[in-house]
Amino acid sequence: MTCKVRVKKTTAATIDLLKLVEQCGVKAVAVHARYVTDRPKDKARWPLLKEVTELRPVSIPIIANGDVVVYDDIARCRAATGADAVMIARGASYNVAAAFSPQGKPFEEVMREYVRVAIDVDQYWTNAKYNLLYMAKNTNQWLNKTDKGRRIHTSKCFEDILGALDLLDYYDAARRRFALRRSELGLAAEDVAAVPAPLFEDDEAEISRVMARTLDRKHAEAPAHTADDDRAAAPPAKRARLDDEPPLMHQQQRQEEQRQGHGQMQVEGQQCSW
Repeated sequence: MTCKVRVKKTTAATIDLLKLVEQCGVKAVAVHARYVTDRPKDKARWPLLKEVTELRPVSIPIIANGDVVVYDDIARCRAATGADAVMIARGASYNVAAAFSPQGKPFEEVMREYVRVAIDVDQYWTNAKYNLLYMAKNTNQWLNKTDKGRRIHTSKCFEDILGALDLLDYYDAARRRFALRRSELGLAAEDVAAVPAPLFEDDEAEISRVMARTLDRKHAEAPAHTADDDRAAAPPAKRARLDDEPPLMHQQQRQEEQRQGHGQMQVEGQQCSW
């Protein structure tokens, strides 16, 4: 178990908090070098964390957090705070490649990679747009003054985003791939979401296992069928006849229907019932 806190107004107060955290059984603590009242625009208070780590008040690792955006910030933060490790938060959302790799990647390339993943997992387009705008948050000049940035900012659907990033062909190929597999498996659209996207290309056996588990789950979640259900669904004339028949007869009739094949299907060679 780990924990994350913020620095307090005094070094002593921060140390008391860390000792309390350690006594609770926490194995490592991340310290955000900002006060509770500070906002992201306020500079992280690395010197305050340095005052704490120099005293080594706890035996558990202290992880520094705050204003670590690109790879070079990691070494600078550790040197300035004396922390055992560094936590990266918003920096990874801006450009994960720049945060964890000394070479980095242009954030447009990272955007394109992210959108490909969003397509593969069928992410809703508004969520994808939010994340893209967050990536561009530190580069408002790109967002407001380039054609791609403006098109993403004003997008009204996934196709608008894909057109801005030149990914419409990838999207069309993914849709054809999903439609093909849906047809081969005999699935409704809502069932396709249960199959991880990479499996549509790589592992037919795993697709079968996933679909069998999906059908088993639907069977388990379905309410138990009773004689009352038969009565409720029956036309008035049949309902009157059912009311005159003993309950055991309903059960025997249903068992006979199941033996004749009702409620069964084949999924990739596997027999599933519901």
